[in-house]
Amino acid sequence: MMLGDSAVVARAFGYPYYRPAASFLFESPASVRPLTMERSGLAGRSPVLAVGSNASLVQLNRKFGRKPAQRIPVLAAVLRGYDVVYAARISRYGAIPASLSESAGTRLAVHVMFLTSEQREILDRSEGGYDSPPGYTPTVVAPESVSCEVEFEGELTAYQATRGLLNLGGDTVALAEVPATGRTRRALGEEAVLTAVGEKFGLTAEDLVLRAVREDAFRRRVLAVLARDAITSDENVTRGKNVAVPE
Repeated sequence: MMLGDSAVVARAFGYPYYRPAASFLFESPASVRPLTMERSGLAGRSPVLAVGSNASLVQLNRKFGRKPAQRIPVLAAVLRGYDVVYAARISRYGAIPASLSESAGTRLAVHVMFLTSEQREILDRSEGGYDSPPGYTPTVVAPESVSCEVEFEGELTAYQATRGLLNLGGDTVALAEVPATGRTRRALGEEAVLTAVGEKFGLTAEDLVLRAVREDAFRRRVLAVLARDAITSDENVTRGKNVAVPE
């Protein structure tokens, strides 16, 4: 079913959506309950860092809610030495999504999802991992940079935007909706960032979203322009190196 214009704009403006502050268990369809370690079920699952919308009920349900009996433990965590910034891309639903950037002294409130191999493949596809070029590339994050309520095993993965980071006025911009301490970047909300990107094309934020969603050729044009101007200086992140992050 095609969404009406107001619903399309609301979906884009709402990014990264509401994320519970505490740990929780997602159960499809559209169910969240507090997570206790007794029923966490982390064994045999891969830890994946959720820094944007992937820890929101809205996005979890979009990505995993169609398959019955999906259970995903999602643990609240603190990520040190990084900030979450806007990526140099526009999604198929019209939002400017998130990516990671190194930021000494910054501490982020994030989540760690624990996924089965089947769930990991679903997430890879949703992040454009099988596109050409891929929208996001899996990147290893040093486990010592993350504090979580339980210790976990396995390589901690994050998704890093392949086309680089959004350039607004010569600098990256943090997501205002993601709580952080020690943040040194300017932080803006999604609507403000869409407004700034829209100005590059002589469009309002609303019209930018609608055209990006309804016109694939236009979305590709936006992707090309944002990639051309992208900031790619965080080479140790964008190239997927395992980076030890100081506290």
